[in-house]
Amino acid sequence: MNDHQSQRQLLAYFDDELPEAEKQTVEHHLRSCDHCKAELDSLRRALPEILDALRESLLEENSPAPKQWKPFDELLQEAGESGQNAQATRPSKPPGARPKGSPNGQ
Repeated sequence: MNDHQSQRQLLAYFDDELPEAEKQTVEHHLRSCDHCKAELDSLRRALPEILDALRESLLEENSPAPKQWKPFDELLQEAGESGQNAQATRPSKPPGARPKGSPNGQ
């Protein structure tokens, strides 16, 4: 018998993405096909490893190099310090603000 389920079909079955009729067809096939059962078991074993590798790869691509961490921390600290000074010297109303109750004022 050479009419096996495709890997894509088995993966969709594994992810519970098939419509009910297709799901039942795959389940019926799996009862009698050792090759497809083995393929599905292989996907079940491999998928967590693939997802872990992908997750690690994405984290490595998006994380800054260790050399960049210290300067970034310093920038945050400086921004915090300058933010405190800016609040102390900030005027109560922005320049050009209209008083409440005036046309277009709030």
